[in-house]
Amino acid sequence: MNQRYLAYITIAMNFLPVPAIASEVLTVEVKIDGDVYRMHGESIIQAPIDFVFNILADYDNFHRITNGIAESRYLEPDDDGVLLGYTRIDSCVWFYCRRFEKVERIWTTAPTEIITEAIPEKSDFKIGNARWTLQSVENGTLVIYDADIDPDFWVPPVIGPWAFKKKLRDSAEVIGWRIEYLLKSGKSLSEFGAEDSAGAMTVSDPK
Repeated sequence: MNQRYLAYITIAMNFLPVPAIASEVLTVEVKIDGDVYRMHGESIIQAPIDFVFNILADYDNFHRITNGIAESRYLEPDDDGVLLGYTRIDSCVWFYCRRFEKVERIWTTAPTEIITEAIPEKSDFKIGNARWTLQSVENGTLVIYDADIDPDFWVPPVIGPWAFKKKLRDSAEVIGWRIEYLLKSGKSLSEFGAEDSAGAMTVSDPK
């Protein structure tokens, strides 16, 4: 594969808002509609709905349970009082490195819904909307994730859906394992560090 193409794909995958899908991934779908990538995922996290919601809504520490996001934090609310969040993604492939940033509006309805909407003029993509819907189920929490993404950089259309789908599933599993690890270990997300990553991968990995 052309080195430049691979760089674009890897950057695109790291820039993707990571959905909250856990140890049992039920559905992962990615489709292209013009320039927009439409994504849908469903999964089960073996943790109570309130616990899952609080982890996903912790923007100041969300980067601790994701791969590829170097920084995440809440900003001062905008003029109409809507929450704002910032994320920074640092990505390198061989000698090609680039930083991507995103500022988005955040609406939450505890403990069932989180909606985010990127502000294009303050972000590195034209469209970046996502919705997490949480439902209590017998074995934990059902998380339904939907997102529309239009990156402000070129992604090869033939490879793009495959790359986004792979990132969606891989990141989903990692986030799920880490949420379940936090529940079982009694640690808060702010306490989660590199030394916990190995343990998180074994707590709920069904393999």
